[in-house]
Amino acid sequence: MGDEQSNPNGNCHEPVKKARDIIKNKLGTPGVINPKLKRVQLRMDNEECIPDENCDPPLDPEPVKKTRGITVGLKAHAIVSATKKRIPIKMDADQKLPETVEANAMFVNEIGSFTRKLAPLKFKWWRQVPKDAKNDIKEALTTNFEFDWTDPELRIFVGKKMAKAFGSWRSKLHGHFKKYAHDLEYARAHPPGEKLFGERSIDEWEWLCDELFIDETYLKRSQVNAANRNQKEYNHCGGSRPYQKHMEAALKKGKNVSFVEN
Repeated sequence: MGDEQSNPNGNCHEPVKKARDIIKNKLGTPGVINPKLKRVQLRMDNEECIPDENCDPPLDPEPVKKTRGITVGLKAHAIVSATKKRIPIKMDADQKLPETVEANAMFVNEIGSFTRKLAPLKFKWWRQVPKDAKNDIKEALTTNFEFDWTDPELRIFVGKKMAKAFGSWRSKLHGHFKKYAHDLEYARAHPPGEKLFGERSIDEWEWLCDELFIDETYLKRSQVNAANRNQKEYNHCGGSRPYQKHMEAALKKGKNVSFVEN
């Protein structure tokens, strides 16, 4: 990464600058969460509106669920701001994961966050995403992390995590689309909120509705993946942390556990 890696605030590509601006706007002062940002949307025909004398309230308002928001890198941002140093990432040769439980979790979250911010949506599969776009995501990771991109294990790790984040996110977007799939025009006009869709454009959402979410190959693959998940005898209930890191965390606390117990 050369000199660029030693300077988190150095020159970078325009998409990376945009992503960093998004992080600053969302996070503000390190360690302090700003009030929830409001998403401004154009009124559509027959769209629900705030009740007044000219608009009746919806008959069946959808209950609001308290769910965890999409990760925006708050912890890593706070650490880097406090220490004035980026977080070092070194791969564990045996685990083929970043060393330490904490570094692994923050790095994986950051990969997912920048993938959702920067990856172009108008491609049906991750393998079709241009190399330059993937490099923009990798470059953005140097904002808060310091790593050796010549390490083949690290490149493989980052590549797999980007692909997984891309697919998982679009699966959630597909879930939103399916709620309104019976009326394509209505679905096109009602993208997910900022919590799921971020700063993406309505044009990107319309492309997903028109080109991806009704594509036979994509639908067949989604059905196969869903069937495979339903056939799992045991579900991984340890969150996003890999089994190896659960073991590492347990040993760090002095616990003598096996993979079965963990």
